[in-house]
Amino acid sequence: MRVLMVGGTGFIGPYVAKELCERGHEVTVFHRGQHESALLPDVRHFRSEQAATPVLTFPRDLLRDQFELVIHMIPMGEADGRAAVQTFRGRAARLVAQQITRKG
Repeated sequence: MRVLMVGGTGFIGPYVAKELCERGHEVTVFHRGQHESALLPDVRHFRSEQAATPVLTFPRDLLRDQFELVIHMIPMGEADGRAAVQTFRGRAARLVAQQITRKG
């Protein structure tokens, strides 16, 4: 399966990408290029300033690729989540995102 991870170079992202690669999936990580993980030797890196939080737009070059699954590792609010849903609707079979909310 072709997987796009939005974010994924910090915290748990490298472990998720590594597990996907070990299971035979082709993984692309869309990120700013500020962090590189030794756990990610088998992934394709797509580095762009547009990967800065919040991610509100995606580069055309990235959208030329076909992905079956998009995992958004860092959605930071409604606008960020909406941008991913609108961008990948009809382009990917599934989109997985953990919405981060703050209480208090």
